[in-house]
Amino acid sequence: MNRYIVTFHSHFSAISFHRSMKKQGIAAQLMPIPRYLSSSCGTCVALTWEASREQELLKYDGVEGIYIQES
Repeated sequence: MNRYIVTFHSHFSAISFHRSMKKQGIAAQLMPIPRYLSSSCGTCVALTWEASREQELLKYDGVEGIYIQES
């Protein structure tokens, strides 16, 4: 399992994605986008996800980017 940061085209999309993850029982955190990913203000979602299912994250509306978070 990897830790991912998922960015979105809008704050609304981030909120919707976060709610969807919570309904599925997946621990997800809303947080500001880290500066090393974007200089603009925005909201992202951090979550732990199976690497083999990484492509599934792209099916959600509004996803802009998916990044692996190094520890």
